[in-house]
Amino acid sequence: MVSDVDGSRYCGLGTKQGGQNLKHIRKRSLFVALLLAIGAAFIVAPIRAYLLPQQPSAQPGTLEWYAQLAQSQGLSEYHFSDGISEYPAPSLDVAISNSNVAVVQIVAAKSYAVEGDSIVTWSKFKILESWRQVGACSPCLSSGLVPPADMLPLNSDEILVLRGGGSLAVNGVMLKSDVYDFPQFSFAHNYVLFFQRDPSQPQVGLLWLGGNGVLPIVSVNQLATVDILDTTGTTQQYNPFTDELQNRYGNSLDQMRASFTGSPPPTPTPTPCHPGLAVIRSCQQRGGGWDYESCQCSYY
Repeated sequence: MVSDVDGSRYCGLGTKQGGQNLKHIRKRSLFVALLLAIGAAFIVAPIRAYLLPQQPSAQPGTLEWYAQLAQSQGLSEYHFSDGISEYPAPSLDVAISNSNVAVVQIVAAKSYAVEGDSIVTWSKFKILESWRQVGACSPCLSSGLVPPADMLPLNSDEILVLRGGGSLAVNGVMLKSDVYDFPQFSFAHNYVLFFQRDPSQPQVGLLWLGGNGVLPIVSVNQLATVDILDTTGTTQQYNPFTDELQNRYGNSLDQMRASFTGSPPPTPTPTPCHPGLAVIRSCQQRGGGWDYESCQCSYY
């Protein structure tokens, strides 16, 4: 027989062990619940991510893709190459006989996206002097692009010119499409242009010679040629067409004008030859040497 004292003692022991077991069970329950919660999070998160709208990755080579590439690198401006275009390189006489030739002034220029993967620039020119006019070129291929409405209407003495490349803001990034063999026009000076008229849009000028048919007027009477670079954008390519222009007209606007209009150029006042460093360097890069007596690039 167990006494009350002994019974109380055993009951006391039993109560203490029972509390420890209860605490152990509670700890195990909390641990299991924690594991279940973590597992549920790993299961629900992918499902939630799948159900939420995803930001699609742009197709490589598109303007949006270039913008995303720039943003991933923390850039606000991004340059990419528009490639090299091939243009005919006829003799100077053939080029003249098939071209309108005019002195022009750029009055507006704006770049546009085409098919989401390229940039083109429309430039509006005012014709200051028309040296030669030919009809619309019926065998020429039209660009197929309609002039943008915000560049119209045109006056009778204006033309629109389309060329590849340009600058355009896309998703907060300024994208610049570089065309190394045909630099962008500048508002800093006027030009002598060789162009044909689009057969379906006569007020659209086709620069069928590319950069060869673009002669910047860098001073009152001095012509320059467009530097046509290779795909690296650093090395100037040999250009026999511009050499023929230089040999015939001596980079003189007056001499070139006289050959088209028949008006004799004014008698030049003898002045020392002081070509700029850029002109001499351009001559040397084309394999020539600067002749100070004739003040022009010579080839030996």
